[in-house]
Amino acid sequence: MFGLGFWEIMVILLVVVVFIRPKDLPSFIRNLGRIYRRIIDFNRDLTDMAREIESEVRQSESLSQSVVENTAKKEPVGAYSSINTMPEDRVTKVSEKSNKEKHQ
Repeated sequence: MFGLGFWEIMVILLVVVVFIRPKDLPSFIRNLGRIYRRIIDFNRDLTDMAREIESEVRQSESLSQSVVENTAKKEPVGAYSSINTMPEDRVTKVSEKSNKEKHQ
Protein backbone atom coordinates (compact mmCIF):
# COMPACT_ATOMS: atom_id res chain seq x y z
CA MET A 1 0.00 0.00 0.00
CA PHE A 2 2.66 2.58 1.00
CA GLY A 3 5.60 0.50 -0.14
CA LEU A 4 5.61 -1.39 3.16
CA GLY A 5 6.14 -5.10 3.25
CA PHE A 6 4.61 -7.64 5.60
CA TRP A 7 7.40 -7.44 8.21
CA GLU A 8 7.41 -3.63 8.28
CA ILE A 9 3.69 -3.65 9.00
CA MET A 10 4.18 -6.26 11.74
CA VAL A 11 6.87 -4.14 13.43
CA ILE A 12 4.60 -1.07 13.32
CA LEU A 13 1.73 -3.06 14.83
CA LEU A 14 4.03 -4.43 17.56
CA VAL A 15 5.19 -0.89 18.44
CA VAL A 16 1.56 0.31 18.54
CA VAL A 17 0.55 -2.55 20.85
CA VAL A 18 3.53 -1.93 23.13
CA PHE A 19 3.01 1.84 23.45
CA ILE A 20 -0.80 1.79 23.36
CA ARG A 21 -2.42 -0.47 25.84
CA PRO A 22 -4.67 -3.17 24.38
CA LYS A 23 -7.53 -1.61 26.32
CA ASP A 24 -7.14 1.69 24.41
CA LEU A 25 -6.46 0.07 21.03
CA PRO A 26 -10.10 0.14 19.74
CA SER A 27 -10.48 3.87 20.42
CA PHE A 28 -7.05 4.50 18.88
CA ILE A 29 -8.03 2.65 15.70
CA ARG A 30 -11.36 4.51 15.64
CA ASN A 31 -9.52 7.83 15.91
CA LEU A 32 -7.15 6.79 13.12
CA GLY A 33 -10.19 6.03 10.95
CA ARG A 34 -11.65 9.47 11.68
CA ILE A 35 -8.37 11.17 10.87
CA TYR A 36 -8.12 9.19 7.64
CA ARG A 37 -11.70 10.21 6.71
CA ARG A 38 -10.90 13.88 7.38
CA ILE A 39 -7.83 13.66 5.18
CA ILE A 40 -9.87 12.08 2.37
CA ASP A 41 -12.59 14.75 2.72
CA PHE A 42 -9.99 17.53 2.74
CA ASN A 43 -8.37 16.09 -0.37
CA ARG A 44 -11.75 15.91 -2.12
CA ASP A 45 -12.54 19.52 -1.17
CA LEU A 46 -9.18 20.69 -2.51
CA THR A 47 -9.74 18.80 -5.76
CA ASP A 48 -13.22 20.32 -6.15
CA MET A 49 -11.87 23.82 -5.50
CA ALA A 50 -9.08 23.32 -8.03
CA ARG A 51 -11.58 22.17 -10.66
CA GLU A 52 -13.84 25.14 -9.91
CA ILE A 53 -10.95 27.59 -10.21
CA GLU A 54 -9.82 25.97 -13.45
CA SER A 55 -13.37 26.22 -14.82
CA GLU A 56 -13.57 29.91 -13.88
CA VAL A 57 -10.21 30.59 -15.50
CA ARG A 58 -11.30 28.90 -18.72
CA GLN A 59 -14.56 30.86 -18.69
CA SER A 60 -12.69 34.10 -18.09
CA GLU A 61 -10.25 33.34 -20.92
CA SER A 62 -13.07 32.62 -23.35
CA LEU A 63 -14.86 35.79 -22.28
CA SER A 64 -11.76 37.92 -22.73
CA GLN A 65 -11.11 36.30 -26.11
CA SER A 66 -14.63 37.16 -27.27
CA VAL A 67 -14.19 40.74 -26.03
CA VAL A 68 -10.94 41.04 -27.99
CA GLU A 69 -12.58 39.67 -31.13
CA ASN A 70 -15.56 42.01 -30.81
CA THR A 71 -13.30 44.99 -30.16
CA ALA A 72 -11.20 44.21 -33.22
CA LYS A 73 -14.30 44.23 -35.44
CA LYS A 74 -15.42 47.72 -34.36
CA GLU A 75 -14.17 50.94 -35.97
CA PRO A 76 -11.61 52.88 -33.97
CA VAL A 77 -12.89 55.79 -31.94
CA GLY A 78 -11.29 59.10 -31.15
CA ALA A 79 -9.48 61.61 -33.33
CA TYR A 80 -8.82 59.18 -36.17
CA SER A 81 -12.48 58.25 -36.39
CA SER A 82 -13.67 61.86 -36.32
CA ILE A 83 -11.34 62.81 -39.19
CA ASN A 84 -12.71 60.03 -41.37
CA THR A 85 -16.31 60.86 -40.57
CA MET A 86 -16.08 64.63 -41.12
CA PRO A 87 -19.11 65.97 -43.00
CA GLU A 88 -18.62 66.93 -46.64
CA ASP A 89 -19.54 70.59 -46.22
CA ARG A 90 -16.98 70.98 -43.45
CA VAL A 91 -14.28 69.39 -45.60
CA THR A 92 -15.15 71.83 -48.38
CA LYS A 93 -14.97 74.85 -46.04
CA VAL A 94 -11.61 73.77 -44.68
CA SER A 95 -10.18 73.25 -48.16
CA GLU A 96 -11.57 76.64 -49.39
CA LYS A 97 -10.03 78.38 -46.39
CA SER A 98 -6.63 76.84 -47.03
CA ASN A 99 -6.85 77.81 -50.75
CA LYS A 100 -7.59 81.44 -49.84
CA GLU A 101 -4.60 81.54 -47.51
CA LYS A 102 -2.34 80.20 -50.27
CA HIS A 103 -3.42 82.91 -52.75
CA GLN A 104 -3.00 85.81 -50.38
